[in-house]
Amino acid sequence: MKNFIKIVPVYLLTLFFVFFVKIPHLKAHIQPPSRYIIIETDGSPDDLRAISMLFADNANQILGIIGSGGAVSAYSSCTKARNLLFEYAHQGIPVAMGTENSSTLPYSHLASDSVSWGMVAPKSKFETADELLNRITKHTNYTITLIALGSMSTYAQWLKKDNKNPKRIDRILWYGNFDSSSVLNLAMDKNSAEYIKNSGIQIECFKNNIFLYPIDTNYINHLIKIKSVYGQNIVQSHSHYCLQEYISADSLHMWSDVIPLYLGVPIIFQKSTIGNISSLSMSKNLPAEFIYSLVTGILSEDSPSFGQVFRSESMPEMPFVGEIVAIKENCIAKNGIMEWENMVHYTTWHGYSNINGLLAVKMITRLKEYFDAPGLALEIYISQNSDKEFANAASLCNGDFLKTKYLKSKHSESMPPIIYAVFFGTKVMITLKPELWKRVLHELDELEAKQSEKQKLEKHKKYFLEKWESLDRNTAFEILPTK
Repeated sequence: MKNFIKIVPVYLLTLFFVFFVKIPHLKAHIQPPSRYIIIETDGSPDDLRAISMLFADNANQILGIIGSGGAVSAYSSCTKARNLLFEYAHQGIPVAMGTENSSTLPYSHLASDSVSWGMVAPKSKFETADELLNRITKHTNYTITLIALGSMSTYAQWLKKDNKNPKRIDRILWYGNFDSSSVLNLAMDKNSAEYIKNSGIQIECFKNNIFLYPIDTNYINHLIKIKSVYGQNIVQSHSHYCLQEYISADSLHMWSDVIPLYLGVPIIFQKSTIGNISSLSMSKNLPAEFIYSLVTGILSEDSPSFGQVFRSESMPEMPFVGEIVAIKENCIAKNGIMEWENMVHYTTWHGYSNINGLLAVKMITRLKEYFDAPGLALEIYISQNSDKEFANAASLCNGDFLKTKYLKSKHSESMPPIIYAVFFGTKVMITLKPELWKRVLHELDELEAKQSEKQKLEKHKKYFLEKWESLDRNTAFEILPTK
């Protein structure tokens, strides 16, 4: 009874926090992020869970991932991180190689190495951790939160090279602590941990009291129930026979995944601070069922539409409302809620007869998915002679007309439309594949053939709806690096 009395206040406060404070923020795609994060991983399976949870929380803007040696080699960590980004369609987030840490990998490295993090991505050269950290901190006015899921070696090496670097860091969240040399992430490089400890940077580290919460069939069953690419990928990766053996032996627990849980629901953690070091531990005796429900809440991607909800009774003056309602279910099933929300926002103001507007919405949606930046306005560049609806739709969907710049170069109407974008120093261009643009031009010509203006308008509207539903932004567009 005494234990019950102790946990009830925390339990009730957590419920209040999650349902009245946290969930509205998690669910709203248009909210700007409140944290700008760079992650260092050593390639262990718990890091896969942690990174997935960090992506799922829209309060986080992930700016880059560094793969270091630890559970696996640095190269393997980088490869796993890149595969994970391709699995989640966030290929625009850069991956860099950090320190190797040790020539001797732990006994569990074969199991960690064999677990797939996602689809196999094309091979490419990884930049160095210093290059990534320097570029991102140079191109942002925000202070950065560093997350260390392994040792602190990579961050320490970077911080030593420029005395301005610590000023760019808000804090470091470290899955490790200074209490015991037996802690693996401390033991891998104690000198680096001590250097950062003495740098004055705020460090939040986590004590190993989380063995109460196993990664077991109960945990997996919670994730199976949610419609989330993040949750589904965790379930898929943990079906690997090596992890199944650990699960059967009760040897797999919540480890580094407590960091995104802390960011999402800090109220369930106890914190003690001495100087610049804060030690965090989870409140004792919280039921595992409750913790797993919090995890699935963070991983869930469900989101209410922003702006107008298309119901004929709420907007009777809009004659196309019923037609949009008819395709809503299929559009969301095929292309996701974010594209649906963006397209609804555009059509509310501009109607739906201009195919260039549709292409712009899908292109900006793809760019925001590519950089995992649903709540940020990108810096975009469009040719000054681009179709007016194309430019308006791109700016509206991006969320900030002031972020749209116009290039002096002319754009030929025979060429597919192009948007250039810059995101924390990374420059890309997105365009419709040439063969698809030729098909669009041919289909538009057919719509114009010997018909009255009213007939043309009706056919353009029908064509718009067809492309809205059928054009897959992940296969229709090319994203290429540019200078």
